Amino acid sequence: MEEWGRRLRDKAELQVVLGLPVMHRSPALAVRFPGEAERTVVGDDHGLPENLAAALETGDLSRFSLPGDVVPSRVERVGGPASPWLESLRSGGIPPSFGPETWRHVRREPAAVLEFLREELGHLDEDGKSGAPEMLICDTAGPCAECSADLAVSLANPQAVAAGAALAAAALGVKKVCFYVPWDMKGLGARLLSAVDEIPVPPEMEWTLLRGPAFIPCSRPIGVAAVAQGLMLWRAASTCGRGGPARLKPPLAVCGAFSLWRLPWLAERAAKVDELKDRRTLILCVEGCEPLWLDSPALLKVGELEPLLSGLQVKEPPKAYYLEGITNHLYPAAAEVMEIPFAARRVLALDGAFSLGEWSARLLEAAREACCGGCAPGRTAPAAVAHLLRAVREGKDGEAGMEKALELLDEAERLALCPRLGELFPAVRSCLEHFPQDFRLPLEMPGER
Repeated sequence: MEEWGRRLRDKAELQVVLGLPVMHRSPALAVRFPGEAERTVVGDDHGLPENLAAALETGDLSRFSLPGDVVPSRVERVGGPASPWLESLRSGGIPPSFGPETWRHVRREPAAVLEFLREELGHLDEDGKSGAPEMLICDTAGPCAECSADLAVSLANPQAVAAGAALAAAALGVKKVCFYVPWDMKGLGARLLSAVDEIPVPPEMEWTLLRGPAFIPCSRPIGVAAVAQGLMLWRAASTCGRGGPARLKPPLAVCGAFSLWRLPWLAERAAKVDELKDRRTLILCVEGCEPLWLDSPALLKVGELEPLLSGLQVKEPPKAYYLEGITNHLYPAAAEVMEIPFAARRVLALDGAFSLGEWSARLLEAAREACCGGCAPGRTAPAAVAHLLRAVREGKDGEAGMEKALELLDEAERLALCPRLGELFPAVRSCLEHFPQDFRLPLEMPGER
C-alpha cells in the first residue's frame, strides 16, 4: 500500500481502516479520488489486492461499492412511542394530509419548521441583515462520510425529502430549491426530481439539480454553497465566517436531506409539535453488525440500549458512544443519559477494544483533512494537538501535555473563521476528559503513517 501511495500521491488518498465500527469487515481500505465519494474496499472484494491495484492505476473504482449505497433495512425503537416518520423508512411515502394547505400554513406560521432546522440553519437569524436566502440547497451527501443518513433517506424516500424541502423553502420564503447530489451517484438526482412531480408542491417553486464532490474540506453548508456559487473554499469560509451561507452574495440556505425528510410529519402534527421535539432517529453502528435505524428519545438513557445491544450479540459492552452529525460528541458508556441533537446522524458504539486515544488521533486527522486552510487555526491546530498528544504517549509531558491540548482545542475553536473546528473538536475534548488513561498507551498519531 505504501508503494501505491507513493505512485498515486496526486491521484488518490488511501487510508487503512482497522476495526472501525462501520459496515465492512476488517481489514479494509478507505479510498477516495479527488471529488469522489469515499469507497470502502474490504479484504475479499473482487480479488483484492490485484484488482484494486488495477483500479487505482486507471482511476476507476466503480467496481467497488459506495458505503452509502447500503440503506439500513432494520428499524429499532427504544424509550417511548415511535416517531411518526419511522414507517416511511420501510415503505416510503409521505403523510396523506400533505398538500397545498400544508405549505400555505407553513408560510403563514413558519416558526415551528424553522425551530426544528435551527441546528442547520441557525446562522440565518444571527444578525438579521442578510434577508431571505435566494435559494435553499438540499444536501443529499451530508456531513457523515460513511453510512450517510442523508444519502440513505434520499435513496429510501425521495418523496419525503422533496416534500420537506418544499416546506423548508416555504418557511424561509424562497422559491428556488436545488438538490445537491454527489456527482458519482448515478440516478439519484433524477429520482429526486421525479419525486417532485409526484407530490403536491407550490407551483411557482423552481427545482434544479447540482452535482458536486461528496467530500468537501470545509464546513459542510459553506462548502456546498461554495460549490454552488463557484467560489474558492477559503474565500467562501472567509466571507461566511460563523454566519454561514446567508452572508454570501446572493445569500443561500443549505440543509441536509436527513433533516428535511422529517418535516412533512412535523407539519402534519403541528398541534403536537412539542411531543415530536423529544424524538430522534439516527443510524446505529456496532462493530460486526449491519447498521440499523434507531428511534429514541432526545434524552436517551444509556441503559435502554443494553437490551438492543444484547440482541445484536455484541461480544463486549460498549466503552463509549460517538454521536456524529453537524456537531460531534462522545459520551462514556458510564454516563446515565445521552443528549442527542436533532441534527445527529449516527451513533457509533465503541467497545472496550477501542483506545480512545487512537480514536482521537483519527478525529484529529479527519479535522486536518476537513479544513480548507483559510485560517491559521484550521491549518495548524489539528497537527499541533496531535504533537502534544504524541509527547504524552512518549511519557514526556504527562498531565501537563493533556492540559495544553485541551487549552489549544478551546483556543483554536474560538479563533477559527468558520464553525468547522467547533464541529469536530468537542469529541476529542471528551476523549481527553473521560479517558485520559488511553492517551498513555502506544498510539498511531496523524503524520506517522
